Amino acid sequence: MKKKLIILGVVLIILIGLTFWLSKNNEELGVVSFYPKRGEGNVGINALFKINFNKKPRGVEYVIKPVLEVEEKIVENSLVLRPVRDLPFDTFINIYVLRDGEELGDWYFKTRRKTEVELVEEEEELTKRYSPLASYLPYSARSFKMYYVGKLKLKVIYVGDLDGVKDKVYEFIKSKKVDPETHTYEWEEEVKSL
Repeated sequence: MKKKLIILGVVLIILIGLTFWLSKNNEELGVVSFYPKRGEGNVGINALFKINFNKKPRGVEYVIKPVLEVEEKIVENSLVLRPVRDLPFDTFINIYVLRDGEELGDWYFKTRRKTEVELVEEEEELTKRYSPLASYLPYSARSFKMYYVGKLKLKVIYVGDLDGVKDKVYEFIKSKKVDPETHTYEWEEEVKSL
């Protein structure tokens, strides 16, 4: 009789464990939390996204707006999305999590703004790229004046022989360690009034 009770006890424990295991595996997939947190602001431009589920995610899809290229990886009960490039500054990012066309969750956050230092550096980089002579212009010589009128575009107002003026303009530009062929030119002869 004692032996039957032990066997019955073991069978009962196995059935309880199996029931618990089956109920856990039949549980609907759900989103538990997000990283960055919903509504968070000032998120770094190199942040990764993490969606935590109540169990290992299978058959999950996501939509990111604005569209971003990401690498995805499932780590235990989480889907980790790592953007291939830095996120755009000062932008709302919306992420929708779906399974079989049904939305499981959504969240949004905002990336940080550029700092004053970054804005200045960006301006300096643009000036260096598109107006490398900006610190020397406008420039006036006896036979010409020149200044920027666009990206890598100079306006030259001259008097006298155009070929001779071109030589002087190109010589001036080379003296500033800039290749004159990187620019386009508008040549305008100065008309003197009587």
